[in-house]
Amino acid sequence: MSLETPPPPPPPPPSDGDANSQAPKLKLNKPVGAVIPPPPPSAGAIPPPPPAGAIPRPPVVGATGAAPRIAPTISSVASSNVTTLEAAFDILGLVASAAAFVFLLIELFIKTKG
Repeated sequence: MSLETPPPPPPPPPSDGDANSQAPKLKLNKPVGAVIPPPPPSAGAIPPPPPAGAIPRPPVVGATGAAPRIAPTISSVASSNVTTLEAAFDILGLVASAAAFVFLLIELFIKTKG
């Protein structure tokens, strides 16, 4: 004697007049901030210029109110935030990770050839 129960009967087929038998209609919303491109211009027509806020403009050199931009420089002065011991631990961790990766690749290569 089995303890399994028979599967439940399938649901009855929906009738034509049943409102619940219709699949729900999905509404697809436009993404927020989506810009619909204008229709292509007709032959010989000059396209209108883009809106003024659409194109970012670089700051004018010598303009008042603009903060001076500091260019990154490479100096020979060592950073005082990282000690030699911390840097050694970072390098040791990098070497250990690379060695583990190489060992896994070798093991995978041996298993696929064997």
